[in-house]
Amino acid sequence: MADELVDLKPQVLEALIKDNDLLHAIREAQQTNSHGALRRQKQYIARLMRELDHDEIRDALDALAGDPAKEKQLF
Repeated sequence: MADELVDLKPQVLEALIKDNDLLHAIREAQQTNSHGALRRQKQYIARLMRELDHDEIRDALDALAGDPAKEKQLF
C-alpha cells in the first residue's frame, strides 16, 4: 500500500491522508531518488500505517484504482 500512496498526486494525498506524520513521510518518499533510501522510506510509511486505522485509506485506494474519474471526485 505504501507504493500506491507514493504514486498518488499531492492533491489526492491531502484529501486522503489526515495524519501529518504519514503525509510528511509520503512527501519525502516522493522526493527521494535513491533506490535504497526510497525502500527504507516506504518501510517507514508502512510502520506508520500500522499505527493508524488504514481501512479507509485502503477503501479509497481501491476506489481510485477501479475508476480514474474517482480520483477527481475524491479531490
